[in-house]
Amino acid sequence: MCCDPATGHCGVSSRVLQAKGFGTVRSSNVPSLAAACPPPVNCPSFNTSVDLGFHSDVDTSLHLSGNHFGAVDFIGECSYTGSTSPCTGICDVKVTPKGLGDSGFPSTFCHALASVQNGQTTSGGSPCSGSWGYAVKSCFACLCGVSLTINTGVGPVTVNAQDAIHTWGWGAQLTCTSH
Repeated sequence: MCCDPATGHCGVSSRVLQAKGFGTVRSSNVPSLAAACPPPVNCPSFNTSVDLGFHSDVDTSLHLSGNHFGAVDFIGECSYTGSTSPCTGICDVKVTPKGLGDSGFPSTFCHALASVQNGQTTSGGSPCSGSWGYAVKSCFACLCGVSLTINTGVGPVTVNAQDAIHTWGWGAQLTCTSH
């Protein structure tokens, strides 16, 4: 049962009860234990976007001059829907690669580069995460490819690539709280 905090009246109107066929209804002097109805909640008002950082790597392995490099940006988002408390968010880390390349003169024939990313969207207060990384492989006559995998985590993460001369990866994490 809900109460109107402005008037102190609680319960259902006697007119409504009579209209529903309950006959004549009389007031009672018994105090009500009902509390005020909670107001509706605007869950989308809790939506947030958080800059989780820009991260980059430069490495000069097997270079006479120049380097190979990679860069990534992470944005965390908590999205809430509905109007009933508690508002439970959907958590997502957006992974945006900002650059991957090789410059200058390698000391071997050719460098092959590849990148990989992963992410995990969650709800219910569980952490979400995203990772990005790259690997560099030295190739004879540029006739090779790079196959790689990445682990999830926060901060430096492991990038696995067979015969790589350099690997680098970064991960970010966010948790959306209930409101």
